[in-house]
Amino acid sequence: MKILDGIRVLELGVFGQAPLAASMLGDLGADVIKIEHPVTGDLVRATAKQWGSQRQIEVDGKPFHLDIDMMNRSKRGITLDVGKPKGQEIAFRLLKTCDVFISNLRRASVEDRWGFTYERMKQVNPRIIRLLTNGVGRDGPEAGLPAFDPVGMARSGFMLAASPPGTEPRYPIGAFADMQAAEINVIAVLAALLARERHGFGQDIATSQFGSMLWFQQLNVYTTLVTGKQYVKLPRYETNTPINLEYRCGDGKWIFIGGAQPQYWEPFCGAVGRPDLISDPRFLTPSLRADNARDLILLLEALFLTKARDHWIDALSRADVVHAPINEMQEAVLDEQARINGYIVDVDHPVLGQIKGNGFPIQFSETPFELKRVAPQKGQHTDEVLREIGYSEDEIKALRVDGII
Repeated sequence: MKILDGIRVLELGVFGQAPLAASMLGDLGADVIKIEHPVTGDLVRATAKQWGSQRQIEVDGKPFHLDIDMMNRSKRGITLDVGKPKGQEIAFRLLKTCDVFISNLRRASVEDRWGFTYERMKQVNPRIIRLLTNGVGRDGPEAGLPAFDPVGMARSGFMLAASPPGTEPRYPIGAFADMQAAEINVIAVLAALLARERHGFGQDIATSQFGSMLWFQQLNVYTTLVTGKQYVKLPRYETNTPINLEYRCGDGKWIFIGGAQPQYWEPFCGAVGRPDLISDPRFLTPSLRADNARDLILLLEALFLTKARDHWIDALSRADVVHAPINEMQEAVLDEQARINGYIVDVDHPVLGQIKGNGFPIQFSETPFELKRVAPQKGQHTDEVLREIGYSEDEIKALRVDGII
């Protein structure tokens, strides 16, 4: 049993913003059907080299794109040309069986070119929930402009906020705007499904990368709105909290100390073998530690370089002081806590074999996560889905000859 058993989602999306959301709904048990164009497919398939060789590997002499695989698990995949009247007819026949439609393609294409207006959808399926997600919002003069992940990060201030003070803006790897928008999309769909269950109606939903990233940065946004000043990270030696900082250890690895609250000061000093610091006149109070931050930071920098990170992690853990290793990604994915809590799971992959992959970050007592399927190959389930909605084998063959599927 899964939370969204019995819910069907139709996705018409590319890259991450809609596909990732649909994938998460699939993880929760929804039957997600991804539509791709019969020739080009999801645009990610055609832009592999743009993102670098690390995101595309070779399997049996053929390219295999990891982004497609990650962003489209827990789905079935069909090919359908919705630009043709017959393709639209099939899509609306499929929509009769669906609970949710989600797309991150331009509204002008979705509605004007292909006819997926909310009013028309409601005529076919009065309980349908439609979600369209874009770059900067449904309304306004720029609503129709194209947008990809960097737009959400740049426009929301995140790109500069994530860059060191005084440096040029940097585009962080990880598709954060797509990821955040996808999570907002999932919240929106789940809320709409609950409203439909309680009140009996579907609804039309609009989200954006820009709005999602502003929401993601609520602390910074609110501070700026109230004070009129941008919240910025202070330079290292001007910080007010020297034991809420990163330190390099003797083996070259980094550790973060999260002891900003006063109650951690004495246990911290004991854990690092410097109980004398507790009575040092420069550091007696949080205010004094802030005033003398440079002295304390220089002292701690030298101290942490004397031993390997594992030593400090063990000492700080025993003292119950907040801390964390600053991991490389290779370390993070092998973290024992990730394995124990199901954040990283074993996957029997039909192409890659036995691998490890992303689990799910929520543990449900009655409906635990289980990866039911990896990402489909382009059009893998086309015949299967068409049969489910009443098409015969001869009709399917004719659709394929005509380039509709």
